Amino acid sequence: FYDRFAPIYTQPRHLPPSKVLDADVTDSVIGEGCVIKNCKINHSVVGLRSCISEGAIIEDSLLMGADYYETEADKKLLAEKGGIPIGIGKNSCIRRAIIDKNARIGDNVK
Repeated sequence: FYDRFAPIYTQPRHLPPSKVLDADVTDSVIGEGCVIKNCKINHSVVGLRSCISEGAIIEDSLLMGADYYETEADKKLLAEKGGIPIGIGKNSCIRRAIIDKNARIGDNVK
């Protein structure tokens, strides 16, 4: 990776560090700017800007993340229309899966 004759380029995103609140994360990689609350993540890769809600279980999976954050106003408008915000909902269980970018997985999905 540190060969000056064959450098590797990347695009800086300037995202904040991930916010991991009371979560159990083992053998996993967490991308920048994630919001992870009271969940279990095992042997998985979580892409940038991923939002994982309370009680969720992620095992042996790849989450591609999101291209943008939804504002609280966007989430409120979605809830009024019966929509699902970007990310993994409460008490959902994802095992051995690849989740595409900007995916919307609701609450209690198994």
